[in-house]
Amino acid sequence: MLHNADPLPEHIQEQFDAMVTAQRAKELLEDPDDDPDEILINVNDFLGYNEQHGDLLQPALDLRDTLRKQIRGKKYWKKMERKRQELFSGANLDDILFSKKRAKAAAEEAERDKRAQIRKDKEVKLKAIRKQKKKEAYEARIKEKWDKATPEESEYREACKGVARAREVWEEAEKDGASKEECVRLRRRLQQAEQDREEALNNIEALWQRQEEAEKKRRKRITINLVIKKFATYQGKKEINGDAKMMRWTFHLLPQVNPIFTGFDKISFKDCKERVMQERFDIAVKIEMKKVKKEYKRIRKEEGKFIREEVLKDPWEEGPWDAESSESEESDQESVFMDDDDWVLHVSVQGCNFQSVDIRQWHEICGTVPKRILHAAGIRLDWQKKGSKPRQESKNQIMDDGMKLEDI
Repeated sequence: MLHNADPLPEHIQEQFDAMVTAQRAKELLEDPDDDPDEILINVNDFLGYNEQHGDLLQPALDLRDTLRKQIRGKKYWKKMERKRQELFSGANLDDILFSKKRAKAAAEEAERDKRAQIRKDKEVKLKAIRKQKKKEAYEARIKEKWDKATPEESEYREACKGVARAREVWEEAEKDGASKEECVRLRRRLQQAEQDREEALNNIEALWQRQEEAEKKRRKRITINLVIKKFATYQGKKEINGDAKMMRWTFHLLPQVNPIFTGFDKISFKDCKERVMQERFDIAVKIEMKKVKKEYKRIRKEEGKFIREEVLKDPWEEGPWDAESSESEESDQESVFMDDDDWVLHVSVQGCNFQSVDIRQWHEICGTVPKRILHAAGIRLDWQKKGSKPRQESKNQIMDDGMKLEDI
């Protein structure tokens, strides 16, 4: 290609054949099984052959000299050649041509790695900051739920803890092999705690329902005022008039669809405007009602999560409730661990009080006779700690059908 001749001049062909023959002999000497039809010449070998057979690359050298002469002159390129020899003394051609590119590529890769590490560190810090903020927000919500709890919420939380405590004591009693009577007593205590929880849940649901209805009324009033204010503007009136015209046009077409609609075309433009405006009110109020419903659904969900994760985390731990509930809690804990001898049962029948000493017998009665029968008979049972003052019934209090003690 360099000599642009086929066939090559004789002396050039001889130099080329000598180079190929020498390279083939060298490869066969290194590996006898090497393919004799293929020769692979590296850069250093080629430079060596060029020194032996200078005419092979002479056209390229002539082209180089011409370019040097035309571009900046031979002196400049001689200077650059000396500078390359100083910088790359003993280096091969590959290093001379690509060392700067490799160094630049390595520097760029190092810079990319550095930026990637910085970005990774920032992501870790941001993740930690988000986690901390999320934790702080959660703790703030928990504190607010404790501090701003309504009486109904406190009662429901206490009832949930009471159920958890009663179940724990009952399960431990069965596990430890307690007597049948003791297990029955604790099981009834658990049932009573569950009933109290259901009652507390009904109370808090009623509270939420009242709050939701009040919020709906407030939002409805605000929404209507906002809609009135919006469509009191020039653009709003224009929009309402456009919808009213379209409605009136629709009513005018109805008799043409079917004679049965005759009379609908008499509707006034004022009536159409009122209908359009009312539709705007209904749409806006409906959207707000959905928001309120969603908000209170979230409140119910958060309360359930709060009870599971905070209130029931340790059912025996005293929470931030008032002194009265704390005394009640202390009494409940004492009652669980008291023996039968520490109890007295006050029985009230038609206002007459007496104390039973055979508690287990009354246990069997309470377990056999339905509560409605006892209630209908005017019998009231009151478990109290020994030494406490029994509650007195009013002498004028009459239970249900007015049965006397002798009849019982």
